[in-house]
Amino acid sequence: MGENKSEPLISRTRFLLRLLWHIFLAFIIIFATLAVGVIGHLLWGDENLHDALLNSAFVMGGLGVIQMPDSTTGKLFYAFYGIFVELSFAASIGIVLAPIAHRILHTLHLDSID
Repeated sequence: MGENKSEPLISRTRFLLRLLWHIFLAFIIIFATLAVGVIGHLLWGDENLHDALLNSAFVMGGLGVIQMPDSTTGKLFYAFYGIFVELSFAASIGIVLAPIAHRILHTLHLDSID
């Protein structure tokens, strides 16, 4: 997606557009993770929609669950959803930082091109 090291550095405007695109992709991952949590809480947590949204948002924010389910499947979902949230958070951070790291590395290698 980025330019090759033999190509010149892209303009600041194109870089900001690329960064905005990556931020948009990260938001898609975040909203998809929230949707998975809400659906899972509705299916296995015996909750209504606003409690499912609240629990999913709290787990994603690192605060934990508000109300633990009584069923074994609900508890298993909470465990796997917590792992899924951490992985999606790491992926989102990587997606946002990728163009920044690429630009820094590309800038450092510009001097060595003949």
